Amino acid sequence: MSKTKKSQSWLVTLPVAGAAVAYVWYVFLPGQQTLATLRNELLTKRTFAINQAKFESDTRTVTHEIESARKFIDHSNRSLAGPNDMSRLYGEIAAIAKQAGVETTRFSPDPTRPYARLVKCPVNLGCEGTFAQVASLIEGLERLPQRVWLEHLSIEAIEDKEGLLRCELILEVFANNSGFSS
Repeated sequence: MSKTKKSQSWLVTLPVAGAAVAYVWYVFLPGQQTLATLRNELLTKRTFAINQAKFESDTRTVTHEIESARKFIDHSNRSLAGPNDMSRLYGEIAAIAKQAGVETTRFSPDPTRPYARLVKCPVNLGCEGTFAQVASLIEGLERLPQRVWLEHLSIEAIEDKEGLLRCELILEVFANNSGFSS
């Protein structure tokens, strides 16, 4: 009876062990692979959600920078002289020179240089005066609401006139390029 019991116990143990191996092979391991796939997908979605908040913050920052750039461009365009304003602007430059007390020896606008959105209008300005007068001239040019760049500045003492300086300026005046004709 003991032998039959042992053989009967093997008859029960082998199928149970086979069922356990089959369960592990056909159910448990594929389930683990599916769970691993789902965990990776969940991790990817969590990472996306976390990055989405950063992306929204970055988007707000970039939008703010673009708006600031647009405001700067609008302000810059308003401060540019128009093509029809150049003679008035040249008159303002001459008035600034007169108010500064310098003697204007040359005032000659050069040919304009058009660019895509701007026109550069060079002006050669020569004058004589004391250092304070020349400084006052440059300060007055800096206060102009239009875009005026001081491209070149040359100052030298006048030998036969004590305390006076000869000043040569090349100014770059910028204007909107809207139908400008040189």
